[in-house]
Amino acid sequence: MQEKLLFEDVERILELSKNFRKRIAFADATWDTEMEALRLFESQVKIFETIRDLVKEGKYAEAFILNRTVFENYLLICLILKGTRYVLKYKVPIELGEPVGEAYDKLVKKLRGRKDIVSLKPVQNYKRVEIVHRGLYSKEGDKLTPIYHFVFQRYDPISHWVGKIESIVSKDFSPDITAKWQKKHESLYKTYFGFRNLVRAAVLNGILTDEQQVRIRVHYNFLSAFTHLTKMGFGLSMPYERWKHNHYLLELNLLYILRLLRLYLRLLIEFFSKTQHSIKDVAELGKNLDTVGNRYNYFWFIHNDPTEYDYWNYQTIKAYRARRKREELKGKIPYYKNPYHRLRRQHQTMTELSTRLTYKSPWPRQDSIP
Repeated sequence: MQEKLLFEDVERILELSKNFRKRIAFADATWDTEMEALRLFESQVKIFETIRDLVKEGKYAEAFILNRTVFENYLLICLILKGTRYVLKYKVPIELGEPVGEAYDKLVKKLRGRKDIVSLKPVQNYKRVEIVHRGLYSKEGDKLTPIYHFVFQRYDPISHWVGKIESIVSKDFSPDITAKWQKKHESLYKTYFGFRNLVRAAVLNGILTDEQQVRIRVHYNFLSAFTHLTKMGFGLSMPYERWKHNHYLLELNLLYILRLLRLYLRLLIEFFSKTQHSIKDVAELGKNLDTVGNRYNYFWFIHNDPTEYDYWNYQTIKAYRARRKREELKGKIPYYKNPYHRLRRQHQTMTELSTRLTYKSPWPRQDSIP
C-alpha cells in the first residue's frame, strides 16, 4: 500500500475522531457515564495523534509501544461503556457437620431469582461458588450501569502497588489503614484489571468471540515485544539494514491506527445510539468508516475475514504437511502468528511449487525479499 494514501486516510479518521463530539445533539439531561465516554475517547485520540507523529519521524518502536497502550485501553473502555457482566467467587457458608454439597445447594436456593445474577457454578469441590453478575442497578432498579464504570473510578494503582512496600507503609501515619486499603485495591486489580481479565470479561460480555480473543492475544503479544526489551522487537526496530524494514514498520503502525480508531468510533456510535442524544450525519460517518475498513481489509485484524494471501499460505502449509508428514489438515484458515512477517510477505508474489498456486501481490516491493 502506498505510504501517501495511508497517511491521508490516517488524517481523515483522526479528523472524524476529533470532531465526533460536535456531531452529538445533546438532550436536556446527560449522565456522567455519557460525558465520561467522550472524555475517555478523546484522551485516546490524542495518543493516536502522537503515534502518527512518531511514525512521521521514523520512531517505529515508540509508535508500537503506544499502539499497544490504545489497544489495551480499547478493551477497558468497551467494558466501561457496556461491560454489564462480571464474575466473582464466594466462599460457601458451611455449618458444623453439614455436607459441602448440601451447603452449596442451600446457597443456590437462597440466591435463585435474584435479578443481578446471570448464572452460577460450583468451584473447588463445592467449597466456593462462581457467580456471573449483571449490574450495577440504580436504586430504583431501572437503570443498569456497567460495574467497570465504578471500578475505573475507584481503583488506585498507588494504593495497590506502593501500599505493599513495607519500608514505606510501616512509617505511614496509619499503617493498618493503608494495609487495609492496599488489599481492597489489590482485589480490584486481580478481579477486573490486567490484560487477561479484560479479555475474559470482553468474551463474557459478548464484545469478543472466542476466536476474536485469540486474535487479540496475537497482536498484544507482538506489540509487547516492543514495549518490553526483546530480541525480536530490538531486531526489527534497530536492524543493520534499516531500509529493508522501514516501509513495513511504517505501514503496520498506520494500519493499527486505522483499525483501532475505526473500532473506537464504532463503539462510540453504538453507545450514543442507545442514549437520548442523537448523532448528526451518522449514516455518512458509517460510510466513511466502511470505506476505510474495506480499503484496508488486507490487514486481517479482529473482526474482518482472512484474505487471498491467507488462503494461499494455508494451502501451502497443507500441501507441505501432506507431503512431508502425511497429515491432512482440515478446517478453517488459522490466524497468523506474526503481524510484521505476514505484512512483509504480502508484498511478495509467490508460487507454491507442489500445488502451483500463486499469490500475486497487489503492491510488490523489492525490499520484501529477505
